[in-house]
Amino acid sequence: MRLFQLILVGFGLFFIQVHIPVEAQIYYVYFKDKPLAEHPENDFHPKALERRERQGIDFPQENDLPLDSHYTATVTELVDSVRFQLRWLNAMTVKGNLEQMTKVSRLTFVTEVVPMEGFWGGAADYEQEERRNKSYENEFTTDLADGSFAGDMRKIDSVKMERLLVLQRNMIGLDILKKYKLNGSGVRIAIFDAGFAGVDVHRSFKYLRDNGQIVATKDFYENDSNVYHHGDHGTAVMSCLGGMYDERNLGAATGSEYLLARTEHGIWEKLKEEDCWLAAAQWADQMGADIISSSLGYGKKRYTYEDLDGETTLVTQAALTAHNKGILVVSSAGNTGTKKDFHVTAPGDGASVLTVGSSYPMLAYPMPYSSHGPNSKGILKPNVSGPGFVIAADKKGGFDFASGTSFACPSIAGLAACLKQLYPHYSNVDIRQTLQKISHLEPFYNYQLGYGIPQVQLLFEDLEKPKPGFEVTIHNDSAVVNFDQEVVIQDTADQRSGKPCFVHWRMQNGRLSTSQNFLIKKDQGLALPVTDSKGGKLYIWFDGNLWSSEDKKFLP
Repeated sequence: MRLFQLILVGFGLFFIQVHIPVEAQIYYVYFKDKPLAEHPENDFHPKALERRERQGIDFPQENDLPLDSHYTATVTELVDSVRFQLRWLNAMTVKGNLEQMTKVSRLTFVTEVVPMEGFWGGAADYEQEERRNKSYENEFTTDLADGSFAGDMRKIDSVKMERLLVLQRNMIGLDILKKYKLNGSGVRIAIFDAGFAGVDVHRSFKYLRDNGQIVATKDFYENDSNVYHHGDHGTAVMSCLGGMYDERNLGAATGSEYLLARTEHGIWEKLKEEDCWLAAAQWADQMGADIISSSLGYGKKRYTYEDLDGETTLVTQAALTAHNKGILVVSSAGNTGTKKDFHVTAPGDGASVLTVGSSYPMLAYPMPYSSHGPNSKGILKPNVSGPGFVIAADKKGGFDFASGTSFACPSIAGLAACLKQLYPHYSNVDIRQTLQKISHLEPFYNYQLGYGIPQVQLLFEDLEKPKPGFEVTIHNDSAVVNFDQEVVIQDTADQRSGKPCFVHWRMQNGRLSTSQNFLIKKDQGLALPVTDSKGGKLYIWFDGNLWSSEDKKFLP
């Protein structure tokens, strides 16, 4: 329960509002001002200053300056412990009891004291989600024509591993990137996760260790430097960025440098994890990160859909600040697609964030669990998608199957690193727009795949557009769609689920009123309303061609 108080401060009639719960916990303590710093650049890695200069971003900005040392020392003496000094907020997070925080709130230089409360989820929710994702793995993999994935997905053999490895690498375009000598060299990537168990010894990262590419680590959750313990979620994620599987790479950014930050527990979703995320983003900025790859998400019972507006949540505000410092934030969309609260989670709701959805590895079609956009202000999310079922390193020193938008995110972050290598003067907006432009659905989009899966080949050459594999006939208010059977059979011979067809009804402001996905099989057609009940106009994407009911023709 919160206790709301008005406390008289100082000698004048100056009032501040303080929200203090009865039980001791963590608090945000906000200060009224900051002193000027003589040499703020001393707190920043040279790469951080180079990034600002390259992108034309002023340094220093006010939120680059350190906190007032007198303020922090005074508060430190009054509380049990200090968690973080947050120069971005001109605040610090501390742990203390009611009596201590009342004293802190009376300091003349303190403007507000706010408790950090609550957590959502837990082991039961986490395990239920893991079981759900595994059930989808079993369902779709039995549709592979060669049968190499049929049966129990937990029974890994070399045939399944090799088959998935080929699919995974092809979808990301790793051989094409290698041909053009792109590996993210010169780019520094910060990974935020729940632990990186085994990264310090796993053979998948030997190349990175031998070349000194893991440049710094920090455990923000437990205020330690050792991130090579606890969970292996971060281990799997990192392998999708810069890991190796024998002589072949699993991710696109084997040439990048890495900052590893543990920011959360991994099962219990506590509010203080967002505080860790903010502190880690501030650290990544100072350490010269070009990209933050965050396969983490905050939503569900903690926030309403209205809160996911790209502005409200602490972690999304932190992502926006990182963007304003020249860092590209890449975030997983979330794994809530089959749940009541199916929307993308924070910080993936941020307009400046490159949010990544999840696709099948053998078929450019959304995995059911992949969270849906848009954010609550109607901004398109996710932006693009990547393979959501992959081979990844595990903490035992081997490899395992892994499923979730958590693994699509680093795959796309690796592509972004290659783009930064190819176009070093591109802004983060340029990088995001380029990835969208080369994605397979563009100019079509939906709220599960965004613009689709990036096609790396389009960075280097124009691909010949196929002839339309369908025709549309208008009957009154309906569009009857007939598919070229030769085109459909080409796909269903290999993928028995069918060939993807995406449709949506688009409003004049670009927002989608309705969206549907189909897997077209032999002798199958569609009858769709030209205009839906909300006034949206019909768009149909199939086999690389887009038809619009507004233009009543195929679009170039």
